[in-house]
Amino acid sequence: MLSVGLFGGGFGATLAVVYAQSFPQHVLGMICLLPAGEIEHKEWLFGKEGISQVYPDYWEDYMAPIPHDMRHYALYQYHELLTSDNEITRTRAAETGRSGKRVVPRCC
Repeated sequence: MLSVGLFGGGFGATLAVVYAQSFPQHVLGMICLLPAGEIEHKEWLFGKEGISQVYPDYWEDYMAPIPHDMRHYALYQYHELLTSDNEITRTRAAETGRSGKRVVPRCC
């Protein structure tokens, strides 16, 4: 069975995610580049319809610090956690984010 790595930017990233959702058994990994100004695309990719559909178990671990009702604002919530006045909150978010570095690049 042929397995591939996917690379895409902008709409190509969207196509890569769609392919990975359709044929996850054929995907070794993904690199998706998104323009910095298009937050709605990032929210989609990091939201419930994006990476979570490809690697749901890893995604749950990565999203664990964020309340379920706030996950549609995942990027903003991680920013809030990482810049919190509470050192424990910042540390937990950083540790989860660090473990996510091994997961998210595999996903996007």
